[in-house]
Amino acid sequence: MKKYLLLLVMFCGLLGCSKSSEVTPASTTSYVSMKINGVLWKSDIGAGAISAGNFSGTGALDATGGKEALSMALINCATVGTVYKFEEANDRVFQFTKLASKVNYFITKDTKGSSGTLTITKTKAVNSLNYANATFAGTAVGSDGSKIVITEGLIVNAQVN
Repeated sequence: MKKYLLLLVMFCGLLGCSKSSEVTPASTTSYVSMKINGVLWKSDIGAGAISAGNFSGTGALDATGGKEALSMALINCATVGTVYKFEEANDRVFQFTKLASKVNYFITKDTKGSSGTLTITKTKAVNSLNYANATFAGTAVGSDGSKIVITEGLIVNAQVN
């Protein structure tokens, strides 16, 4: 229940984010992109954060129409270069939701057949704030039993608090 509450909080955080651009040294815009079964998916809006040693990332495509949303949370996972496995701990969750079809795809310890990783790849300082990038990949299992393969996942400019 705790992890789903955290996901709800992260989705609410998406409402204040803006459309992203490519990363430049001065850019602090956050976004999420990935390939789902080989097809590129990039969020219209995105957010990410490392706070109190916890990593979170969210993204939404067609946010006004509520088409698709991504949310992930990893408790006690904030070290650059460490590979974190979603399926290794109860407090790590990856969720991708196709709202039109009402299918939720999960990578968690409790989702049989799912597996995936997240790696925080770098941090940078812009003015007085710090930001981090992360990569992710895996196989997510849907609430209808179907599977999707996530490759080339990228979270850009997660703010470090």
